[in-house]
Amino acid sequence: MKTESMTQEAGAGSEAKDQLARYLEQQPQSKRTFDKVMKVLELGGLGLVAGYVAWAIYVSINWSVQREIAAVWLACPVILAVLLALFGIHAAGLGAFPPVIVPGGPKEFVTGSKAVGTGLGLAVTILIVGAFWGAFAYGLWTENWAMLIPLVAVVTAVVGVGVIIAIISDLYRRFFRSR
Repeated sequence: MKTESMTQEAGAGSEAKDQLARYLEQQPQSKRTFDKVMKVLELGGLGLVAGYVAWAIYVSINWSVQREIAAVWLACPVILAVLLALFGIHAAGLGAFPPVIVPGGPKEFVTGSKAVGTGLGLAVTILIVGAFWGAFAYGLWTENWAMLIPLVAVVTAVVGVGVIIAIISDLYRRFFRSR
């Protein structure tokens, strides 16, 4: 069963690439150039993520001050936010958003204003999340308790609400969908 689903996912990925290639053939040269530039920037962002993770591992192995190790790892979402924001800007600039396997993400290849909105929405949301975790890492690194206490309260509330939603969702599936 796993082989079938992996094959379907691989087919879906190549299908999305084919759809994007067909879409770009119909676009002006400026959009094709934008696509190439964004691919280079995204590759650079991927290199930034890899380099940051390698640095975080190095800091962890050298066992600096414990709060610094935690701050380095808490800043990892900031680096990932850069890469994902580039992806959202790329999609918005092209006016084409590929299928995404995340809750609420488009299940089909989307073009036009809906793709622009989805891409910009992704970029803005990811940048807000990255700023939150960046502030959290900075507060931990500098031991700024005035900054950390409200951030911890936000994380606690989000995790609490997430747990409650997960429990209610599981109970709903168990009791109402089984009938």
